[in-house]
Amino acid sequence: MKKLIILLSFSSFVFAQNSFNVNTQSIGVNSSFFVEISLDNTSEVTAFQFDISHNESAYELSNTSALTSRAENHTLSVSTIDDNTIRVLVYSAANELISIGNGAILNLSFNSKNEPGTYNINLSDIVLSDANGASLGVSSNSGSVTILGPRYNLVTSSVNFGEIPMESSPTQSVSVSNTGNQDLIISGHTLDTPFSINQSYPVTISPGNSSSFTINADTSSKQVVSKELSFTTNDQDALRALQTTTIQEFFVFGCELLEPEVLYLSLSNEPTAERIEFFASEGNTTINTSLKRFVYDAKIEGNVQQKLLNDYRANLTRFKNKQLELIEASLNAQRTSNNQDVISTKNEMEVNLKRQYLYSINYAVSNNDNEVAPYIALSDVYDANPKYLDTP
Repeated sequence: MKKLIILLSFSSFVFAQNSFNVNTQSIGVNSSFFVEISLDNTSEVTAFQFDISHNESAYELSNTSALTSRAENHTLSVSTIDDNTIRVLVYSAANELISIGNGAILNLSFNSKNEPGTYNINLSDIVLSDANGASLGVSSNSGSVTILGPRYNLVTSSVNFGEIPMESSPTQSVSVSNTGNQDLIISGHTLDTPFSINQSYPVTISPGNSSSFTINADTSSKQVVSKELSFTTNDQDALRALQTTTIQEFFVFGCELLEPEVLYLSLSNEPTAERIEFFASEGNTTINTSLKRFVYDAKIEGNVQQKLLNDYRANLTRFKNKQLELIEASLNAQRTSNNQDVISTKNEMEVNLKRQYLYSINYAVSNNDNEVAPYIALSDVYDANPKYLDTP
């Protein structure tokens, strides 16, 4: 029996593919560079077009883009579609051909900005035409550009030491980070007294890391102060160089007391300078005010004695305001020679003053187990009838 053997032969068909390729490269900040685009084509080409996506905030198109010798008889048109899209068109009015081959076909020129990082460059909407105007199959491979440089980031925007006792040694810290891809070198800082940074320079911060700087405060003199801290670095970006940290400090004026007593706060040593009166005792006393209305805007928070004094002063204001009104009425009566009104207002003034004395005495008597009582008696009713001051 004969066997029939059939041999089947299979051929492998490979369909060639045309492709554009974008190169990958690293460049410095604020520099000119070219993005090379190559074409690997297995068919003769007369024209092509594509859109290229890029990051306009990191680098921008310049005007020196050019074709290579592979397309020397063609014309290049480069236009901006939007902030991040460029359209490239290459054509030949004489229908010249780009020969089959591979290699760079054009170089697009850009200028980098000071934005360190890696940015992808992608091609889209690609059209590739042969001599008959027919569309050819085409693919693309993306590339990237890495802009090399440090990026200075002053992490701490403000520092508030808060309330600081005099002759103390408070410290705070500020942080600086490097979000770039090369070393950030800090060569110095600017900071006015009473603040200081004891730091040896230069300080090198590697990419992705940060460093802390300790701020000291001189508390030898009393003051309320706000200063700006800035650093000098090798980051060339002008806006990032403007970063500052606001440092504020509010001194607490301390003194040694054997017992609660009334103190005065002034911005000057002159005898006629405005003074804020407050009752000092063990613990903290907080005084908030303004420079323009130093005394009148003063808000004082502190111990029990201060609260009693605040309440007393608030009620005493009613009598003082009434006395001012009566003085004004008396002056008006004198100008009009109205003797009856003069006598009447004088009597009212005496009654109001008596009520003021009685209020002060009663307040002192009611709080005779507090230090505020003898202070009120000595400061506000020292010229009253002595029998009222004989408190238990």
